[in-house]
Amino acid sequence: SGECPLVNGYPDGNGAGKEQGNTVKREELLQMLKACCTDVTFDYKGIHCGIFPEVEDGIPTYRTWLGEDKNKDFKSAEELMESPFFFGKSLNDICEQVDIHDY
Repeated sequence: SGECPLVNGYPDGNGAGKEQGNTVKREELLQMLKACCTDVTFDYKGIHCGIFPEVEDGIPTYRTWLGEDKNKDFKSAEELMESPFFFGKSLNDICEQVDIHDY
């Protein structure tokens, strides 16, 4: 396993001073997901959601869940950001409305 490329919680180090539970911009979230070394959780419409990136043989899979019953795997961070997985909304639509945790 290689060293995680995050600096101050973000791949490029621009997260200095941010604390857990902050909204993030689309590009920040995309970079966090692409780094594949941090789990992301948040609540949306009162439901706990999460994204758990896994890498096997250099290929990422983004294991995503919404509440207890809805799960989906995505093959790219871009696909995940664009998919209307969260009650018909994409992460692009909601990322600035939710508090992101666990980075």
